[in-house]
Amino acid sequence: MANDIQRTKEIEAFVFKEATKGTLALASFAGSTAIRLSAVPQFNQQPGFTESTEIVNSRSRADRFNDAFPAGSCSLKHYARIGDDKTADPEHNVLYEAALGAKTANDGDKTLYSLAVAKPSVQLLIKESDMVFALVGAVVDKLSAGLQKKGAIEFTHDIRFMRSYRCGKVDFAAGMTYTAGTLTIVLPTAPGDDYKKYAAGMRIKIWDASASAYMTDGTNAYFTIASVDSATNSIVITVIVDGGWTPATGDRIDPWYPTASLPTTRILEMRSGKVYKTTAGGTATPIRSCDFSLADNVQMLEEEITDSGYPEDYVEGQRVVDAKVSLVLRADDLKYFYDGENKTTHGLYIEGRDPSSPTVRTNALQLAMPKAMGNVPALSGENVRYLNVEYAALVSAAVEDELTMTWGDLTA
Repeated sequence: MANDIQRTKEIEAFVFKEATKGTLALASFAGSTAIRLSAVPQFNQQPGFTESTEIVNSRSRADRFNDAFPAGSCSLKHYARIGDDKTADPEHNVLYEAALGAKTANDGDKTLYSLAVAKPSVQLLIKESDMVFALVGAVVDKLSAGLQKKGAIEFTHDIRFMRSYRCGKVDFAAGMTYTAGTLTIVLPTAPGDDYKKYAAGMRIKIWDASASAYMTDGTNAYFTIASVDSATNSIVITVIVDGGWTPATGDRIDPWYPTASLPTTRILEMRSGKVYKTTAGGTATPIRSCDFSLADNVQMLEEEITDSGYPEDYVEGQRVVDAKVSLVLRADDLKYFYDGENKTTHGLYIEGRDPSSPTVRTNALQLAMPKAMGNVPALSGENVRYLNVEYAALVSAAVEDELTMTWGDLTA
C-alpha cells in the first residue's frame, strides 16, 4: 500500500447545523455545501491520564489511567465571501449562525444574524488526501476578524467539539476478505492493524478495479461502518455489497465524503472596508485598522461522567463583544478622551463592501454594535501619532442586541 503524504492543498471542509447535539449524522452532509478555508484547519482532542501512585517497591512509573476525554479544539479561518447578489446567503452561512446564535432568513434584501442565549451546535467534516475526520458537537467559542489596508477580510472561528471520528484508506493486500453473511471485511494481514484507521458510524467506499467503479448496496455507493474489531483486524458494515465482492488486486477501501458544491461568491477586500461612528452610512471614520471579536466563554461539561466517555453538552458563558480601533491622531480626536472618561456610548459599525461596487452599500457586510463604549485612548507612534481605542459593546434597546451581522443591502 502506498503510504502517501497528505497534502494540505487537497483539504476540503463541510459543515451543517446539528439536529441532535453531538450525534454523528453523516447523512446530513449529503445536502451540505462545502466551505472554502483560507488556512489549514487546526484541530486536536488530547486524552487525559492520571498517574498511578501505587507503591511497587520501585521508583518506576507502574501505570496510568485513562481519564474521560476533554473537549477538542479546532480553529478555522476563511475569507468573507458575499453572495452574487443581495438575495443570496453568504458562504459560511452555517458558521455565522453558529457563531452568533440565530439567523433571520433572507427577505430578498439581506440575511441577518443576531445573538441568542443558546447557540446551535454544528458538525464538521474535514477531508485530507486519504482520510476524513468528523468533528461532532462543535460550538463556536469565539469569532474574530479585522480590517486593515491590504488583503481580504478574514474570519477566525475558535471552536470546541465533543468528539472526533476518523476514516482512512486501505489498498488490497494478502488476507483481505469479505463475508456477505456477516457483512465483515477482514483487512490485510500485514501490517495487521489497519482497523485503527476506522471508527463506527463513518462511511467507506469500495473501489472495484475490474469494473473501474465504486461498488454499491444497490442504491448508494458507500457503506456505513457498524463496528470495528481490533482482535480480528476487521470492520463490519451495515448493508450487503450488491452483487458480492471478492477483494482482488487493485481494489481498495476509500473514506467517504460529500461531493464538494461551492457556491458562486466574491471575497470582500479590506481596502474597501469602512468604520462608522454613531450612524452607519454617514461619514466614515478614517482608520488604520480595526479588530473585532465575539467571545462566548463556552464551557464544555467535561466534569460529567458519561457512558460515552466524552462531553455531551455545553453551557454558554458571559458574552463579550469587543472592537479595537487605531487612527492617525487628528485635532478633533481629542474628544475621544472625554468619551472614555465619561462612559460615552455611540454606535460602531464595521462594513465590508462588494469588490465589484466598493463605493455602494447595496450588497455588503455589516457588523453593528449599536451601543459601544470606548476606553480612554492610548497614544503611540513617533513620526506620526496614533490613537488607539478599545470598545466594549453593551446591550442597547433589549438584551441580546449588542451585535448583529448583516449581509446584503444595508440601505434596505
